[in-house]
Amino acid sequence: MRQKENRPPWTKSKIFYQPTPKMKRLLLFLFACIPIRLFVAIKLTHVPALRPFLVAALLAVATRWAFGSFGPTGFFGGNVFWKDLRIVHAALYVLAAASLLGRSPRAAEGLLVLDAMLGVAAKVLLDANSP
Repeated sequence: MRQKENRPPWTKSKIFYQPTPKMKRLLLFLFACIPIRLFVAIKLTHVPALRPFLVAALLAVATRWAFGSFGPTGFFGGNVFWKDLRIVHAALYVLAAASLLGRSPRAAEGLLVLDAMLGVAAKVLLDANSP
């Protein structure tokens, strides 16, 4: 007769022990990428001493997204679900940088929050069926 294991129920799940690569990428996106982008949008846009560096970073990222070439997989090895939205991301970043140069951090904050929310919507709508 087989003995019953005495483990808590949540440890019996396969995901608890071995998250799939897609699950790892989703967790990184939701708990690293989006919070970092929101932190930049909500906090760093309102620090006057950081504005020149933030403008330079926004313009560098926007240039890379608008004119760079990318492969079919992203930084963490997954499907680049937002590849067709890169130009939109680049435009929002350029507008945010221009807002910061024009001393309008509220506008920059709104544009960067919009960009993060666009990223979440794209993840939900475009990456749902990818491997």
